[in-house]
Amino acid sequence: MISQIGFRKNEFMVRMVGRLFLRLAGRRLRRRSGFSLVEMLVVMTIVLSLTLLSVLAYQSYQNGRLAPESARRITSVLRSAREMAIANNGTYTAVLDMEAGRMWIDQSTTDSLDYRPQVASPIFLPDHVQVSGWSDGATTGTLLYYPYQGDGTGVNGLVRIDEPGADRPTWASVELFRTTGQFRVRSSAR
Repeated sequence: MISQIGFRKNEFMVRMVGRLFLRLAGRRLRRRSGFSLVEMLVVMTIVLSLTLLSVLAYQSYQNGRLAPESARRITSVLRSAREMAIANNGTYTAVLDMEAGRMWIDQSTTDSLDYRPQVASPIFLPDHVQVSGWSDGATTGTLLYYPYQGDGTGVNGLVRIDEPGADRPTWASVELFRTTGQFRVRSSAR
């Protein structure tokens, strides 16, 4: 009988210790089921740092690319005006508005009553570029005119695009040649 009482005591103690252990282990498991505030702050700091680095890298990649992009857009309009003039044997004029930063094509003939503005929709140059230039054609205020004749000839002219916000001064220029109607693009970009 004494052994039975001792056995029961031991059994009771084992059960109590087991229950206590399970309760403590359960609490620990429940406490560790999520992330602590410190862990979340560390992860958020790492994510924000990587985001900042990627934005800075993208800005430095884009920096200095607006002037050459503007030159490509301008040559696209000049090429289209020349092709329209040759295809239709008429006079097509590429008009550059230096203040608004847009360019379009007008059609005109020797008769001023047959003037049709904006044959093609205007293209817009990227923001943050400054446009300057000259033309042997007409100039009115901030508008520069680069006319092309039906034989593909044009006027002498130059368009210069500056990107003042770049880390180092970036520019591009489009030079037009009268006799051939062709143009040459130069750029300081990398």
